[in-house]
Amino acid sequence: MCLAQRAQIGHTDAAGFTRRAIRMSAVGVSALVFACVAAAQQPSSSPYHIVKTITLDSAGADFLTIDQEGRRLFGVGTVVIDVDSAAIIGHVPLHTGWSIAIDRRLGVGIGRLGVIFDAQSLGALGHVDVHADGVAYDPLTHRAFLLDDTVTVVDLQTRAAVGKIGLTEGAAVTVESGVADGNGRLYLNDWYRRDANDSIGVGQILVINTRTLAIEAKWVFPTCYVPQGIALDKKRNRLMVGCAHMLEVVEVPTGRLVTTLPLPGHVDQFGFDEAHHTLFCPDGKGHILIVRENGSASYAVQGQIDVGEGGSAVAFDPKSRRLFTFQRKNDYKIVDVIILAPNTESANAGD
Repeated sequence: MCLAQRAQIGHTDAAGFTRRAIRMSAVGVSALVFACVAAAQQPSSSPYHIVKTITLDSAGADFLTIDQEGRRLFGVGTVVIDVDSAAIIGHVPLHTGWSIAIDRRLGVGIGRLGVIFDAQSLGALGHVDVHADGVAYDPLTHRAFLLDDTVTVVDLQTRAAVGKIGLTEGAAVTVESGVADGNGRLYLNDWYRRDANDSIGVGQILVINTRTLAIEAKWVFPTCYVPQGIALDKKRNRLMVGCAHMLEVVEVPTGRLVTTLPLPGHVDQFGFDEAHHTLFCPDGKGHILIVRENGSASYAVQGQIDVGEGGSAVAFDPKSRRLFTFQRKNDYKIVDVIILAPNTESANAGD
């Protein structure tokens, strides 16, 4: 067992922007089934340990972003954390929001509330009038896609909005997450209710052309309730989609459902280790499940990491193989940023 270190800092994210909470009134699956699934997933030991915990007062958190080239973590309040030293090194501007995209080639970043900032100095560069739930980024076009019931597209080269994408017409739509393939396609999780009496809704993946902004395909998955977490395995041409109590694996570019895997909880954000075919799935209840591909169409839970409580988002750093997650406490007034390392790394590495 390692000892978590704590650093105290006080800062208020003045955005005042709270993501819509979705509560499913009917999922049609017994809670007993998921209790049995969770019990079967208990490993003998955890392959990761906590190397540092940073406690932030008056900070919100939602989706985490790792700037691989700049070695920085974004998405917890306004705080920016050095990925390697685990030290707080600065703040993004107020009202940036808790979902951020970084274009290191251009040296700019953008938050879901439309603030554009310098990726190095973190100073504000401009603003686009939008309040979104999440941000997806396409490196091919240098465009950020700010996700809400419509999608606002921002060209980070000109720092201006260049278009909007309307989603499912005549329905209540929730789009919070997406992933680009770097070749001109963006895959968005979309959940919509057909009318006010539709408590279950329909899950689908929207395939967006990042150049023309056209919706090229809609892949409907009736068993995927409120899809949020999403990751792309480029080597195997597969999307992993986090639904309520389920992981669905989808083939690209066909949209064919490859397989499903029942999971407890609901994932907001996966961490994906493509080199080792490993998906890190937080359950929102203090656990990160380790899912690995066992064959061409087989995925299984092969371990569990305990992080205390809460936590529905996790980011993975391929260079260090560290995991970053967070816990909200005291009615969201306090956030713990939790940094985990594989057991091959010393427990004192975050000192």
